[in-house]
Amino acid sequence: MIADGVYEDLGPGERDEQLDDLNAISLAVGGISCLLAGILYDHFGPRSLAVVGAIGTSLGLVGMAAAIQRPSLNGLLGPSYIGCVFMAFLNSWGSSYYFIRIPSHPYMVAAVGASSFALGDAFGIVAALLNSELNVTSWEFYYGMAVLSLIGGSVCFVLLPPLSVFQAERAASTREHGAANATSTAAKDEAGGGGDKGKDGTGDVAGGGCLLCLTEFLRSLWAACLLFGSIPELALETAHVTALYMLVAALQVHQYQLYVALFGSSEAIFLVDLSSLIFAIGGVAALLSWGAVAYGMSRRTVYLVLDVCSLVFFISVATPLVPAQIVGQLMLTVLFNLVANALALTIAFAHAPPIYFGQVAGLIWMAQGLCQLISTPVQEWAARQEFPHLTNATFGEDDDLDDDLDANASPRIFVVFYGWFVVTAITGLALHWRLWRRGEAEHEIKAEGLATQTMDRRELPVNEATRLIATRE
Repeated sequence: MIADGVYEDLGPGERDEQLDDLNAISLAVGGISCLLAGILYDHFGPRSLAVVGAIGTSLGLVGMAAAIQRPSLNGLLGPSYIGCVFMAFLNSWGSSYYFIRIPSHPYMVAAVGASSFALGDAFGIVAALLNSELNVTSWEFYYGMAVLSLIGGSVCFVLLPPLSVFQAERAASTREHGAANATSTAAKDEAGGGGDKGKDGTGDVAGGGCLLCLTEFLRSLWAACLLFGSIPELALETAHVTALYMLVAALQVHQYQLYVALFGSSEAIFLVDLSSLIFAIGGVAALLSWGAVAYGMSRRTVYLVLDVCSLVFFISVATPLVPAQIVGQLMLTVLFNLVANALALTIAFAHAPPIYFGQVAGLIWMAQGLCQLISTPVQEWAARQEFPHLTNATFGEDDDLDDDLDANASPRIFVVFYGWFVVTAITGLALHWRLWRRGEAEHEIKAEGLATQTMDRRELPVNEATRLIATRE
């Protein structure tokens, strides 16, 4: 993109920093947008989100291509990229439908759906190869991706059910596990008894006007928020997963800067290219392996494995050796794909009633996005206060470092790692203590799936949420 003239009025280091910041903002916006996506999923079904998301992603890619093709439109790159990520996250909710169709294998459903994010990283390698071998520019590549996005939307339209079928299947799934009365009562209380109700109690949001729609959406969202106070494990798992996300996101966003500071530009390029390859191929392998293996684990064991991986990741990245960084990349691949793309769905499936599934998952993702958006500038400011004396001379003299390269890159990342590892350890200990007190047997994943195991426990939080709503009103 830089070779095609993106941000050509900036210095080399400033261009890298600008693109890194854009990447960080887009990841945060993507996470925050999942709350809106979850609300829309619960009320409008998976097909609408998948198709609209595919069309919006295509438009975003066209905007990016135009911004690169014409230097005068460079200012369009940021909004187009952020909008593209927003719509891509919206599109990804189509795979959540299969939690209803295949409730006995929630981990595998989440793993297969999240694999698309890992495979998407491979397209960066494809773009680089096309550029080096066939002189395909980045904007030509984005135009091609826009066409593929429209094709993907067409496939989603064919495979996914319309809203009426989705509501009927969700209601049948709820009744099958004996929770129909609880969820139906909760939905009626949320809506205040007004409006025509759909087959699963969510209501016909199109029939009561915009104000009624908004009121119903807010009531439903408030009930979903109350679940976090009613189910301690839900709140603890959300806090722990958010801390894990911030731990690995520090390397995901500032990877090139860290490697340049530690090893020089030539080694940094090699490590970043290797990381993309590991992330794309290893991400799919890690997700599918986790989907198969976690099926027979207790929840305590699942989080114990995640915490061991986070410890190995922390030690590896903090070790200034190339082999250690490669181990850190492997752990990054496992943790980031699970924490950022899959765990929110399995947590919501384990604890939330079916009609709140999307909203609870969206709230978990929003917590990650907000945490990254708010904490990143604070972390950078704190690191600069801690290390104001460092200069480029701190690093190896054989490194061809540009004057614009931030000399605090290495220590800042380490400060971020230390801080978030402490938060990860604290939330992890609290979660493991809670799960240990609840007992191992209660958290085993039965052969019939998480839905049967957790559905009886879902009734209490829903009734509690309904009671609290009635009390406040």
